[in-house]
Amino acid sequence: MLEADTRDLSVPHERPRLPKARNGCPAESTPAGLPRPFIADHRGHLVIAIYALVVTTLVAVIARVSGSITTACVFAALVTAAASILVLPAVMVLLCAAEALETHWLCRRHEGFRRWLESRQSRATLDPVMKGRPGARAEYWRTLTPPTLQTEVARLLESTGCRVERVPGDEEAGVDLVASRGSGRAVVRCWAELERCGPALARELLAAREDFEADQAVIIAPAGGSPRLQEYRQRRRFLIVDADDLTEAELIGGLDPFEG
Repeated sequence: MLEADTRDLSVPHERPRLPKARNGCPAESTPAGLPRPFIADHRGHLVIAIYALVVTTLVAVIARVSGSITTACVFAALVTAAASILVLPAVMVLLCAAEALETHWLCRRHEGFRRWLESRQSRATLDPVMKGRPGARAEYWRTLTPPTLQTEVARLLESTGCRVERVPGDEEAGVDLVASRGSGRAVVRCWAELERCGPALARELLAAREDFEADQAVIIAPAGGSPRLQEYRQRRRFLIVDADDLTEAELIGGLDPFEG
């Protein structure tokens, strides 16, 4: 049975690096290993390209009729400026329709992308709660039973496009969850105790990382890691995620085991 390390609990612990929000808004970039929507990523460039194509076409047509490049450029500029009130909304409607079709296609072809997109959309209802009572949400994570904690962590992992597998017989395997995305693989162990987690659990998990041929090891410990665990982490590569990190991961839109 693993023992918690409760010595010197006043020492602050180092938190793993999670994707940060910009100006108070959750990060919107697609996690590594998932396809990136081309139209959404290049919307501004596409608007400029369409306008350039329209202006070039107008110049070519007017120059062919009038026989003067100067006249063609002047008239093309005037026509484009006058028609922008109609052209710009039409361009944006076309781009939005194309973006919706591309998103639908990506959701059908990539299950991980669909889960990530659903997580983004669900944050609209979660954000007000998180911003209003973040402390209460952190306390919620500390009171979860082991099965519930595993279920909630699996949900956060899936929100970043990971495929999550539960590992039966966790006492023998030393692993609760295995998260995969692209070529990356991470083993996850959940510590649902009120005491801070000690280094013994980390040693088991790191050994399991080799057995599972994983790239990353993640300890989910809402109560946090003990000072001895933090010292051990300086020598070995793994992540420690506490209640505050889990709360932040909900606000961001998921827990990415391959960040940091």
